[in-house]
Amino acid sequence: FTGSMDAATIASGTFNLPSAPFGLIEITGEGGVDDVLTDILTNGGSTTLVPGTKIWLTNVSGDAITITHNAAVIFLQHGADVILDGPGVHIIGLQALTSGLWVEFWRSPTLLPVASTLVSGRVELATATEINASTSNVLAMPPGEFSDSIYGVRLVSFRLFSSGVSCTTGDAAAFFHIPAELNGMNLVTARAAVYTAGTTGSMTIGVKNKTDGNEMLSTLLTFGTPNVIVDDGNAVIDGTKDDVVTDDILQIDVDTIHTTAAKGLVVTLGFRTP
Repeated sequence: FTGSMDAATIASGTFNLPSAPFGLIEITGEGGVDDVLTDILTNGGSTTLVPGTKIWLTNVSGDAITITHNAAVIFLQHGADVILDGPGVHIIGLQALTSGLWVEFWRSPTLLPVASTLVSGRVELATATEINASTSNVLAMPPGEFSDSIYGVRLVSFRLFSSGVSCTTGDAAAFFHIPAELNGMNLVTARAAVYTAGTTGSMTIGVKNKTDGNEMLSTLLTFGTPNVIVDDGNAVIDGTKDDVVTDDILQIDVDTIHTTAAKGLVVTLGFRTP
């Protein structure tokens, strides 16, 4: 009842819906001589309805809704007020058939409780920003939004030179094997830090996919004087050469150094599923 639609057919007598809050009722008929859905009796008062009229049920949990059908009239009895043409999108549909009344019903999500770790119910989907905040215990997390959040980034750090060692130029000062868990991801961040800043001139660092022969940065990581950290926005990742697959080898190249070389160097790369 809380998920897929239930249905029942009655020729006469009383049909009892489950005792719980319900959503919108839509009165529909197939037309012609079999269409007898023209009169509703509610709480002792008579209201004439035509096919397509909508009724909003405001009954609370525990109230029983009874629909009685005969050759000329439908009776609707319940324990609370009825509002004609009320809001809602999930319906209970009533349709007259030759042999009786066809009743279709399902619960409106807006009448379900908010889901939590302890309660089943309706959920709202979290955005990447809300996942980053990590403060909600009621939002559901779509995989795509998770991937777009900070938690969807896989980080790998390389120490090219220890804290007391001066940086030198050279290709493949560090290299990294892409495991299957990173297959199909893209390089999305490139950052670096030195332990002691260099002076005069600059140091530039590239990232190359050795397997493909592609330079992954269109603008290299660049330490000026006296930079200790270069963060996102310093380097520019080439969006046409940012993808990696299983068993690729990535290498870190130090292309230039300061006149007085910096000491210690760490490079951090981030990967995300596109």
